Amino acid sequence: MMRSRLLPLLLSLLLAACATPAPEAPTATVKLVTTVGGMDDLLAYHQSLRRLSPQELGRELQALNARHGGAMLAMQKAMVLGLTHDAGDLTKAQAQLGSVLSATDSDAVALKPLAQLLVSNYAEMRR
Repeated sequence: MMRSRLLPLLLSLLLAACATPAPEAPTATVKLVTTVGGMDDLLAYHQSLRRLSPQELGRELQALNARHGGAMLAMQKAMVLGLTHDAGDLTKAQAQLGSVLSATDSDAVALKPLAQLLVSNYAEMRR
């Protein structure tokens, strides 16, 4: 009687010992990509501009024109001008971006890939 109770217990222990453990669920890894030279800030700025009305874009441009700055300010002005979709403003935006592309300071160098992308985009919009 004891033997009949012990046999199923021993068999289950034996099976449990032979079983391979379930593989661990793969963990999702997220690689954060950071940009250099204020690129993240410019991309966030552009997203915030897209929500503005034409009147608000005009006020933003006036505020930017009142400031003095380098490549970052030129990029911001170009982004505002580019969102008006006016041919004259697109030309002005390309001029702002041209100043970034021709600059040699480290801030401008870091922004050149985005400036080149926007120049191409604005040229396409003007056609």
